[in-house]
Amino acid sequence: MKMEALSEGEDKSRIRVLSPAKDAGVTTLMVDDNIWNYLPKVDRTMKIPGAMMSGAWMGSHFSNDDLVKSSRLNEEFDGAITARPTDADSDKYIVELTSKPDAAVVWGKVVVEVSAAMMPLEIQYYDEDARLVRTLTFGQIKTIGDRKVPTEITLTPNEKDGEFTKITYQELEFDVETTERDFSLQSLKSAIGNSGSRS
Repeated sequence: MKMEALSEGEDKSRIRVLSPAKDAGVTTLMVDDNIWNYLPKVDRTMKIPGAMMSGAWMGSHFSNDDLVKSSRLNEEFDGAITARPTDADSDKYIVELTSKPDAAVVWGKVVVEVSAAMMPLEIQYYDEDARLVRTLTFGQIKTIGDRKVPTEITLTPNEKDGEFTKITYQELEFDVETTERDFSLQSLKSAIGNSGSRS
């Protein structure tokens, strides 16, 4: 599946499916904690209700909830560094996150691994019984403009042998100018054009 995406900060993004043909034009808009899907075949825009936030997005292993909360771990978890590159047995930072008492999250614990160069390596998600549920890995570090970024992200469920969802960035553009209209409900039916990031 080929997609094109445009984002602004951590709270606004829009993703449009380009291929295969049967899904082309299907668009997801995320603003704060809200998600809407536009289905071109029936020309209908639907808001995702709270009860469906844990459901799979576009048949992948990512959930609707992942789309709006993946970059906000610091808001719902407390973190502690359990290893540093200076430690004898570690060449990376390991940060253990535990959910805040009043946070509405499904994970009991999240373990984040970051390289000494501050590049994300891996995120492990555990349930409330401390069982590993899934692992998110980052790879294919490339320099784009003046930034180094992972261009391959793979989500692997722990109890589904052989299954995974992989996102590969073919092209990235930073510091793109956006407007409020780019993240409006009307934008769901309009073309993204050449701006944004493609994955």
